[in-house]
Amino acid sequence: MSYNYPIHPSITLHVADRISQQDADRQRRTASEILSRLKEQPGVILADEVGMGKTFVALATAVSIYLKDKKPVVIMIPANLINKWPNDFRLFRDNCVTDPSLRVNLRSGIAKRPEELLKMLDDD
Repeated sequence: MSYNYPIHPSITLHVADRISQQDADRQRRTASEILSRLKEQPGVILADEVGMGKTFVALATAVSIYLKDKKPVVIMIPANLINKWPNDFRLFRDNCVTDPSLRVNLRSGIAKRPEELLKMLDDD
């Protein structure tokens, strides 16, 4: 089965005073490459040096898929980042999703145990 997931047009990765246009362009290319690879494989591991923008690349990828399919998307993160990601998600949603009507429906949650994840996937 093949899927086509482009980066959603309402996503911009440039955030003034936080992400330069040059870094935003690199992150967008990376997210586009990940989306392209998902046509042929079920998942991707994103690993890079600290500060290279993995969080926003992952969020741009996940949100693009969600906005196309309207189904939950799971991002797995190391346990030591569990407190950082909710803030990063809000920053991404509020600054990188340019369409307010799309932004309002984007939510995130954290599951520390498998049954918590299953409950989230089962809920509206």
